Amino acid sequence: MSVTKEALERAEWYYKIVFDELVRMGAIKTCDIHNDWFETCRTDNYVYGVVTNRAKRILGDGLDSKLLHQQIKEILDQGMMSQDGCPFCAKIENE
Repeated sequence: MSVTKEALERAEWYYKIVFDELVRMGAIKTCDIHNDWFETCRTDNYVYGVVTNRAKRILGDGLDSKLLHQQIKEILDQGMMSQDGCPFCAKIENE
């Protein structure tokens, strides 16, 4: 397997771990209607700490903290902020 393919698979695995943990802790929610997600809170330091601790339990000593934090940032940067529900659906309803 090439180094690039291994790196992509590792990044995808970390992304899944991070996404699942963010949903579990309630930092993001997925919309029931479509696959987009949105942030429910903006407590970055707390989020990074909780996700890192959970990932350490899953991945053990082989944890790449830099890659993990990149994945956390990517997910949080992609989601819109809303405490009231899916902002995408709200925008459609208001149009």
